Amino acid sequence: CVDGASTRLRAVSVPGRAHTPGGRARAGPGKDGAGTGGSPDVHKLANGNILAAHEGEGAVREVDPSGKVVWEYTGVTNTGDAQRLPNGNTLICCGTQKRLIEVTRDKRIVWEFSDKDAPDLNITWISSLQQLKNGNLLIGNFMRGKEGQGAHAIEVTHDKKKRVVWKWDDHTLIQSLTTVRAIGE
Repeated sequence: CVDGASTRLRAVSVPGRAHTPGGRARAGPGKDGAGTGGSPDVHKLANGNILAAHEGEGAVREVDPSGKVVWEYTGVTNTGDAQRLPNGNTLICCGTQKRLIEVTRDKRIVWEFSDKDAPDLNITWISSLQQLKNGNLLIGNFMRGKEGQGAHAIEVTHDKKKRVVWKWDDHTLIQSLTTVRAIGE
């Protein structure tokens, strides 16, 4: 979890006991030199490292258990989520840049989905992502300032066609969201 008071990551087990060395697991420096810099979503990787999107800094970092940055991708304004793929590439929500990118370990963009691929959906702020079992991507669209216009959630194929499979745009139920997840995926 992210400790809002200190902006440090903490690994917690039931019934709420911290189990990281020293009770803290830093996700890399924040604006104040410590903590996450605003990391709404973090993921523990198979190698034991943490992958975190640092929204306030426009950066995604992979850090080892000691807090050392071992990989970083910058220049992603208001990033809120990033996920490592089985092939080693990283999917990154680029927030107010209105795009989702897939980058390699050497930071090359090899796939991109943006507002230009689906102009009718009013993509405003790509805030969350989830790779589904079928390989498609579930994307959250935070419509800050554009509530009532466009899709909250979008399922898109993760291929060259970038076909929109499904969208959810019910504005009577919810005006805006930041994170969307498909349960059981």
